[in-house]
Amino acid sequence: MVLQYLKVAFRSLCRDRVYTLVNLLGLSVGTTGATAILVFALYETSYDEHHAKADSVFRAVDRDYVRVAGPWAEVAKSQIPDVVEAVRLRHHHGRRTVTYGDRAVVTERAFFADPGVFDLFTGLLQNAVSMH
Repeated sequence: MVLQYLKVAFRSLCRDRVYTLVNLLGLSVGTTGATAILVFALYETSYDEHHAKADSVFRAVDRDYVRVAGPWAEVAKSQIPDVVEAVRLRHHHGRRTVTYGDRAVVTERAFFADPGVFDLFTGLLQNAVSMH
């Protein structure tokens, strides 16, 4: 019986080729768009969840631009009661010499951070630093 239904459906689809093509194209574009939106939403809500304090970590942005003024962290800690810790991260491209004690390392890429970065971020970040 099911085979008979499939034969009738296939004959109907072959008879109205343009209608079938429009329907299949619309269905595939809609499904692809919905899947892309779902994947994007899941990604945006899932990063940085591996930190122990992930529920209290927020990123400050100035409008649509990620960078905020340098003194903002200290001002936020002193004037906003809900801010417990604020950490500034700066990514530097280009040749730079980084010194620590009597050691010097020349690098093309470097991240500079406030000392409280290890109190706020846990897990992978501390493991990566302890390996070196």
